Amino acid sequence: MYHQYIPLFRPFSPGLALAREIVNRFLGCGNSIASHFPGHFEMGLANLRTFPLIMETRLMTRLFPHRVLIPMLVLSTCCHSAFARTVSVEQVLRDFSRCDDSFFTPANMAALNPGATLAVRTVKGRAWLDWGEMRNKEAEITLPKRLEVAGLPLRSLISRGKDIGNLGAYYSWEFVLEADRQAAESKLLPLFEAAAPLSRLKQDVYARSESLGQDGQWRQDGPAPTGLMGKQQTWREFQVSVDQMLDLTTIKCSLMGNVTPALLMQHRPDIPATQYPVAVPPLRFERSAVPVSSLQTLDAAVARNSVWRPKFSRLRYVVTGGGAPQIVTMTREGQLIDSTTLYDESLGLSERRLSWANLIPLKSMFDYGMPDNAVSIAETLSVELPRDLSPGSVLTYRSRLQEQAVQKGGEEDVRRQCKSSGVLAAHRIHPSLNGEAVLMNCETGDAQEQQAYIMELGIFLPLMHRSQKTGQTEYRYSDLNVEK
Repeated sequence: MYHQYIPLFRPFSPGLALAREIVNRFLGCGNSIASHFPGHFEMGLANLRTFPLIMETRLMTRLFPHRVLIPMLVLSTCCHSAFARTVSVEQVLRDFSRCDDSFFTPANMAALNPGATLAVRTVKGRAWLDWGEMRNKEAEITLPKRLEVAGLPLRSLISRGKDIGNLGAYYSWEFVLEADRQAAESKLLPLFEAAAPLSRLKQDVYARSESLGQDGQWRQDGPAPTGLMGKQQTWREFQVSVDQMLDLTTIKCSLMGNVTPALLMQHRPDIPATQYPVAVPPLRFERSAVPVSSLQTLDAAVARNSVWRPKFSRLRYVVTGGGAPQIVTMTREGQLIDSTTLYDESLGLSERRLSWANLIPLKSMFDYGMPDNAVSIAETLSVELPRDLSPGSVLTYRSRLQEQAVQKGGEEDVRRQCKSSGVLAAHRIHPSLNGEAVLMNCETGDAQEQQAYIMELGIFLPLMHRSQKTGQTEYRYSDLNVEK
């Protein structure tokens, strides 16, 4: 730390080395004091940080007697040691309840590590218990048995993390104590409510929530949203929860939502960069190529009848059936359709597909913003298209879909057969459609579908889907806009 204040290109001397050590200890002590009494020692610390420059100048000009340094070294050591002994585990937990980096001080780690039996890391004045190897963003440290807070035994310190792309990132660090509901309410809650009140979310859960504003300031808010919150907001929450079955209480801090690497660097210095959220590789869908053989097979089948070719440049509609409305956007790419289905705008859940006529998928990707989003490719394809759409005509295709993931993904064999069953006026599907829609009954495995081939557009639109697992779903279309 000292090299930030005393340049290392200066000639070495024992006195200068002692000066550096003194500065380190005084600053460590001062930072610890300031973290526990914010707002009272900033000016003193600012003056302390100028002390190394004064010492260096006087040492180099021999105006500062070297014999003075030894007593100062002793004084700085006493300051550091005396303060470290004054930090109670209760104070450590109060610092922890702020859910920021004020918890990560040398004094707090010393209080959690009596006897120095646990590994501690210190970087730029911030300290933490070393997690060792983190697996899947999770790690646990068993605390010394004699540690107690408010007379309640501390068991462990746990770190958890989960990055699920557009659905948000969720990082927590938590203490586990031996405490039932009565002990938690009588001994722990008063310890934390002195700083700010906790809200009772349910019978055995108490929390204090803050949201991060656009100005970078945390504001008490809440309660924080439950479930997946996406990347629209960032929340920080302190929570006390009781497990009545095990008589254990968890004291937890969480960062949730749009948790960025910069936010983790500021609030969680204990987490290595390898555990940060990972950016999605760009253009994964575009860079995943459909085999030439599959494209040639489809081109040969479509060439036999112009009725199978798309007849628009861009199409957008809203489809409803069995859940929230889905927004579908289609763009013609030669004989194919590049489509995006938006399932949840707030969470950024969507599916991208390259298909023929919105019926035969050549590649698809369910996108929720994860770096390991898998693109499914039609590695093999066989297609039989009827020469006309008279009743009883049959359309059949078979394909083998292979997931192109970071690690080798799964395979799926798909066979779909569709038989023409009649004609419907297209405007009955949507008022803006003209001409006829040819109805086709399709089977894929144990699922049955009714598809409508819109002659005016050259695409299929599903009208009904039925299976043993999902039951029957009927689809309705609205807000349809076509660009020819």
